[in-house]
Amino acid sequence: MVAAANKLERLDIRIDLDEKAVVEKAAASKGLSSSAYVRSCVLRQAREDISAMETITLSDRDRDLFLDALDDSLPSTGKLNSALTKFRKKYNCK
Repeated sequence: MVAAANKLERLDIRIDLDEKAVVEKAAASKGLSSSAYVRSCVLRQAREDISAMETITLSDRDRDLFLDALDDSLPSTGKLNSALTKFRKKYNCK
């Protein structure tokens, strides 16, 4: 059953002759096949796109509001204060 899990899938694309020549030249410059080159480029870009989609970037104002809301959260208990003190010492936080 392990062999079935490692089965490669196909992803077909159509590009014109000039685009194919560019890809082949770039692949050759890296010592890769065209397929390996396209796969590495597409996967790198896909990971960047997913990361950008999953990342929230706050303005300075919004960051400050968020952090203030965390500071004003529920009153802490003795155990929480102790854990926070240990964390701050360990990671040299204020």
